[in-house]
Amino acid sequence: MKNRGEKFAVIVIFYILQTINLNAQDAMSFLNEANAQIRTVGSLIYQIVIAVLSIIAIVSLITVGIKLYSGDQESANKALGWCGGMVFCIIAALVLKNFIGL
Repeated sequence: MKNRGEKFAVIVIFYILQTINLNAQDAMSFLNEANAQIRTVGSLIYQIVIAVLSIIAIVSLITVGIKLYSGDQESANKALGWCGGMVFCIIAALVLKNFIGL
């Protein structure tokens, strides 16, 4: 027959082991939920970036067209500048998409 102290020690050890197991399951569910939320927000950010880029592309097309038809000598430089900026933004959006893993 075990004495009272040994029974208490076994009960305490059993309780600690159950608590550690429950905390680990809570942590995994928390990480899975955080991962899902980051992917959802990342997808939304990617769509917003693409929408903003399309608006900028339309504005730049109009700006360069006006400069081209007005006979401005700098229209080629403006077109190259806008195109370079758009390429950079598209690459940045793709890097964001791949970094988040969408």
